Amino acid sequence: MTAFFDARGSLRGVALLRIALGPLVIYSLWPYLREVDAGTWYGARYHAPYIASLPTLPAPLWHALIVVGALAGVCIALGLYARTACVTAALVIGGNMLLSETHYHHNRAVLTIVLALCALCGPARELSLDAWRARRRGHPLETSGLLWPLWLLRFELASTYLASGTSKLLDPDWRGGVVTWDRVLQGRPLMDRSPLPTAFIELISREDVHWFFGKSAIALELFVGLGLWSRRTRLAAVWFAVVFHVMVEISARVQVFSYLCLAALAIWVVPSVGDRRIAYRASAPRAARLVALVRRLDWLGRFQIAPSSAADGPALTLTERDGTVFEGGAALRHIALRLPLTFWPLALMSLPGIAPRADRLLARLLR
Repeated sequence: MTAFFDARGSLRGVALLRIALGPLVIYSLWPYLREVDAGTWYGARYHAPYIASLPTLPAPLWHALIVVGALAGVCIALGLYARTACVTAALVIGGNMLLSETHYHHNRAVLTIVLALCALCGPARELSLDAWRARRRGHPLETSGLLWPLWLLRFELASTYLASGTSKLLDPDWRGGVVTWDRVLQGRPLMDRSPLPTAFIELISREDVHWFFGKSAIALELFVGLGLWSRRTRLAAVWFAVVFHVMVEISARVQVFSYLCLAALAIWVVPSVGDRRIAYRASAPRAARLVALVRRLDWLGRFQIAPSSAADGPALTLTERDGTVFEGGAALRHIALRLPLTFWPLALMSLPGIAPRADRLLARLLR
C-alpha cells in the first residue's frame, strides 16, 4: 500500500489535459458570460437551489463569480498559478450548479470533478508559464509527482464510460435501438438538406439498422471503459473512444463532455518521458526534416532524439522502451503511433496485412 501512494512519475499527460481544460471552462461558462454581458442574472428567472438554505446571490456578486471562473480558465490554459486556478474554476462551476438546479448538466459535473482531480495531481507544471518563470529565475520546478492522483483521475474517467454504458445496457429502449432511431428521425429534416447521399440517409433511418446500432454503441462504450486499463487493449480503446465521441457529437448535444473526454485520453500514456530513443542519419535530409517535425509534435515528451554516429545504415531508427528496434518505414510508423496528432488517422496502418505495405510506403519518405 505504501508503494502505491509513494509511486512517482511524469505528469506530462495531465499537463496536456490542463491546457485543454482552460478553453473548456470558458465554454462551459459561456452562457452565463453572455448573461453578465447583457446585465441579467439567474435570480431574475425561475431557479431552485439544490440546498434550500442557499441564498440567491445578488446580481453583481454572481457576475463577479462567473468572471472569476472565466479568468481562472485563462490561467489554467496558460499554466499560470495553475493549481489555484483549477481549484477556483471547480468551485465556480460546481457552486454555480448548486445555486440553481437549472444550471446542472452531467458534463459540468464531470468537468468540476476533473478540475478538482487535476488540482490534486499538483505538479503538472510542464508546458506552463509557471515552469517558464521558474526556469528564468534559475529554480526549475519539479515536473514529476505522485501518481495516485493520476490513477484516481483515470478511475473517474473510465467509470464515466462504464456507468453510461451499463445504464444503456439495462435500458430496453437503448438495447433495442429506439433511442438512436428516434434521434435520427428528429434530425431527418436537417439531413435531407445536407449533402449526405440519399441512400445513406435512408439506410440510417431504418429501424432494423438501429436494432444493431444500439447494441454496437453500448458494446463500444463498455469496451472503451474496460480497454483503457490494459496496455494490450489501450491503443484500440483510445482509437474507438475517438469514434465514439464523434458519434456522440453527431447524434446529441453534450456541450463540453466529448471534448473533455478526448482531451483526457492524454492521461492514459505511461507516466514516463524520454523512454524511447530516435536516431537519425544526419546525411539523410528527409529523415532530419521528419525528426524536426516529430520534435514539435511530441507533446507528451516520449522520445529522446539524437543524430546517429553511423555514416551509413538506416536513415531512421526507433528503440522502444523494451529494447525492440525498428528501422526505416517501420520506425516512422511506430513513431507516428506515439504522437497525439497522428495516432488516430495512422493507427489502421498497424493492422495485420496492412503494416508491411505501410512500412514500404513510409520508407519512401526517408529516401
